[in-house]
Amino acid sequence: MNPQKKLIRAETYSANFNSRHARIIKSKSQPIQIDKLFQEKPQQTLSQSQQTEEEEETKIKKDEWVSHIFKNHPNILELRERITPITQKTSFGKLVSKSHTEVKDHISRKVILSLIMQHLDLKGFSETIKILESESKVPFQKHYSNKSRLEPLLKLGIKNIQSVWDLKLETKGYQREGEKFDPEIEINDSFLFDEFDEEEEDENKKPDVDIWSEPPTSNENLIWLDNNSERKEIKNATLNKLIEYLTDETYSNTSFMHTFLMTYQSFTTPGKLLRKLFRRYDVPRRKLSQKKYQEKKKIIQFKVCNVLRFWMLNYFSDFNERLIDELQNFLLNVETKEGKTTTVKTLNSILLKKLSGNTNKDRKISYSLAPIPIVPKNIFSPTLTLDSIDEEEVARQLTLIDFEMYSKIKPSELLNLAWSKPKFKHRAPNVLKMIQNFNEISLWVAHTILLNDKIKKRAKAVARFINIAKYCKQLNNLNGLMSIYAGLDNSAVYRLKFTFEELPKKTLENLNSFKQLMSSSSSYKVYRETLNTLNPPCIPYLGIYLTDLTFIEEGNKDYVNGLINFYKTHLISKVIQDVQKFQQKRYNFMPVIQISKFLSNFPKMSQDTIYDLSMKVEPRNSSRSDIN
Repeated sequence: MNPQKKLIRAETYSANFNSRHARIIKSKSQPIQIDKLFQEKPQQTLSQSQQTEEEEETKIKKDEWVSHIFKNHPNILELRERITPITQKTSFGKLVSKSHTEVKDHISRKVILSLIMQHLDLKGFSETIKILESESKVPFQKHYSNKSRLEPLLKLGIKNIQSVWDLKLETKGYQREGEKFDPEIEINDSFLFDEFDEEEEDENKKPDVDIWSEPPTSNENLIWLDNNSERKEIKNATLNKLIEYLTDETYSNTSFMHTFLMTYQSFTTPGKLLRKLFRRYDVPRRKLSQKKYQEKKKIIQFKVCNVLRFWMLNYFSDFNERLIDELQNFLLNVETKEGKTTTVKTLNSILLKKLSGNTNKDRKISYSLAPIPIVPKNIFSPTLTLDSIDEEEVARQLTLIDFEMYSKIKPSELLNLAWSKPKFKHRAPNVLKMIQNFNEISLWVAHTILLNDKIKKRAKAVARFINIAKYCKQLNNLNGLMSIYAGLDNSAVYRLKFTFEELPKKTLENLNSFKQLMSSSSSYKVYRETLNTLNPPCIPYLGIYLTDLTFIEEGNKDYVNGLINFYKTHLISKVIQDVQKFQQKRYNFMPVIQISKFLSNFPKMSQDTIYDLSMKVEPRNSSRSDIN
């Protein structure tokens, strides 16, 4: 491997990192001559006494070294002053977070400097990097990541400070007054937690043991589901037994692998799974003959590599920088012992393509067959309003916005009800963003209608939204249809008796058809039957999937007699597969930036504000003659 391109090993996280990366730079060297580093002096011949005198002048005491740098380089002093409050929070955050002490212990000064330099390189502070290299003697090496690896550490400290604050309040899920969920912040935070999430302790599960120390199969560690099918299905098992079944040398179950890799984060972490697969690869000989041992070893190792291949191809977002580093080390070790086998070449090739972004999964859309957008004449006007945009084009642009969010939802976001738990909401950024967008559209619909003080204008606004919802239905955007219907069904709008009396009969029939379609009776029977008849592209109503997952979670325990309830994960995987079914085929509409911006920047308002408007335009117990 070319040393210039060698990745910086993530020794900050791994207990098994190479010793050459773990060396801590200790301040036991001779005092550094700062003047000689930063000032070029003309060379001249000096006597021994003059040399001694000059050396004494240029030597800097250890405790004066930092202040000397700040004096000569005010730009570094300014940088330090900017980040000092954050670094203080980071230090305190590590002290109060028991779960992250390992990270603290494994960070050497060399690693910290590497992180800082990589961050500065991304921000364009090339001169500062040169000074730090000269002062510290730690060379800067380019890193493959285009994200700062320092930022997650800083965010971790800030996050832990907030955790301490919440604990003092002794209120679960407490939210400070005026604080609202910001999806952009949460999405950024998800990068942080991808790095540092750890497996939750659960007193109901059996203690973990090495996979090769797992006792023989019995009712104590594996229970099969009673069914009449030829292939057995696991009901409850330990993690080791699940991985054994996943990589067993005697049989294969592709469906099981799909389910397992889709849902494993509900009962373990990517790091733990990866390390158990590595351990599974090291097949011990035990009492087997050499021939049988080689046969068993070859098949199990092939199965492990097959799982890794499928995992990388389909769920590469599970791999953070630490796991990528561990995977590279594993492949390097295998290559060293066994040579460049076809399997190793395949895994290295997949990893390289994923890291470089050179995959064909995200295909570009051709707009050759896309309908021509219906653009209003005042499209570039800063006062663009809903009334000036064609109803069908509004539905198209809403559909593009909805699909962009829906297509990004990962299976891990739908596990453990992450979107509904303050502690885990960082795991479901796209689900939360879609929920927020749904609620904002609903409030925007109600608010837009109630801004009209005249009854005929309100009726016209209601009719426009019903027509937009009708176009959403034609586009199979059931999520968009439901968000608009929720606005029309808002108590502040629903009570406008005289406004709805102004609507034409055909418009009211359309509204009633939406009501029947989205009715929750018999577990959304009409909606589910309708969805089964639709072909992609389609955007289902996400709320029903979340409801289904909630019922599964609340009706099934995570562990049964200390064993993972894999039957529960099987039920969850079916819901996730339904979500994925409509994520692949995209809509072929041309985005109109101005309309899209208009539909993505709704005015912020509360339900109370909207209801006050409703009471103002149609007061309670008023008659038709009282209404304008």
